[in-house]
Amino acid sequence: MTAAPPAASVVPYRDDLRRVERAGFFAWPALESANVDGWVWRSSGGGYGRSNSTFTLDYDGTDLAASIAKVEQYYQFRGRRARFRISDVSEPPELKAALQARGYHIEAGALIMAKATQLRRPDLSGVEWSSLPSPNWLRVYFGVLDETRKRSAPEILALLRQPLAYVSCRQRGITLSCGLATIEDGIATLECMASRQETRRRGGARAILGGIETWAHGEGAHTLHLQVSDDNVGALALYRGFGFEPVGRYDYWVADAMATPPLDDGATTHLSAGATLASVSLPSVNGPAIDSAALAGRCVVVIYPWTGRTGLPNPLEWDELLGAHGSTPELEGFRDRHKAFEALGTRVVAISGQSIEHQRELAQRLALPFDVLSDAGGALREAWRLPTFAAGQDKLLRRLTLLLRDGRIEHVFHPVHPPADHAAEVLAWLRTTVI
Repeated sequence: MTAAPPAASVVPYRDDLRRVERAGFFAWPALESANVDGWVWRSSGGGYGRSNSTFTLDYDGTDLAASIAKVEQYYQFRGRRARFRISDVSEPPELKAALQARGYHIEAGALIMAKATQLRRPDLSGVEWSSLPSPNWLRVYFGVLDETRKRSAPEILALLRQPLAYVSCRQRGITLSCGLATIEDGIATLECMASRQETRRRGGARAILGGIETWAHGEGAHTLHLQVSDDNVGALALYRGFGFEPVGRYDYWVADAMATPPLDDGATTHLSAGATLASVSLPSVNGPAIDSAALAGRCVVVIYPWTGRTGLPNPLEWDELLGAHGSTPELEGFRDRHKAFEALGTRVVAISGQSIEHQRELAQRLALPFDVLSDAGGALREAWRLPTFAAGQDKLLRRLTLLLRDGRIEHVFHPVHPPADHAAEVLAWLRTTVI
């Protein structure tokens, strides 16, 4: 009689998978970390998921909701939305349900793959490894990274623990591919697999695998382990062909981009009530430039970071940054209440650092009845010392609103959350203070 297959909820080799997971944790460290009731909160400020997510292999807390809230607060202080990395052996078992109840969703998934090391004696011509990365290794690896990962990768690589090997494959004087391996508890974890775009499909990646396995076997490692996106068809075929098999998986559970408000970090304290702002002239979508000194009477100045449109990619890591999303519904809110502002004798002006051409398209598409100005050159940003944040290589204005009366600050709204309700918030304030 054939034995029944194990239930889908049973993880094969659970104890071994925990060992593999722990080895992977040490293989790619974070620049910042903290213990949160047995979990490890991690942040590196770059585009890497693992070093910007909370590792949930162990849990010793007694209040799951409170533990999740602690993690959320850690990320809030870094200006980022919360992110949990949850694998088949994460603790506690009810974590997924608790996150789902708080509005979290799965953003990406990956397979955890492993194989026993073997002494294959492969053709290693052109394959070399070292405990330090060569300039050619760095050139290949950094050539496949986006700007956010390029910023954090050097510091992360500097934190790696021995034993490790930076492996590269050269043919005819050109480095085709690179990879990295570290060893923890007899498990060699593969990282940084990359190939030059123009030299792909020339066997470089498979040669790297052969070099890593040869090095790992010589160092006494009994297992090779890697993590690969479950939609990376080419990489999955390569690894399966080399003998790797799935032993588990993990997913990133992330909070909604609008769920957590940005913190007030004191960046607008110099914009105090009664202060006079420097005069700056900015181009307007409605024709001639507008000088800020000419904003007589009461004026609401809506300062926002960015508005997207079809075919235009958002800045890097846009979804991760608190306070980034929401400019379009914010402006629509002021549009829909524009007559109410006029009835209170209050002018509305909106400003971002996007080009005047972008602003014209936006104003036309949304049918905005008020002036939209462009501070693409940063003149207003510098003159008014407006707070900013980085998204990739872009320096963007933080979301805030200034209520001016004859060029002087009457009130500052910062942080603004949620943006879609902000116009109603400003109207309510005006109605209680109108003179």
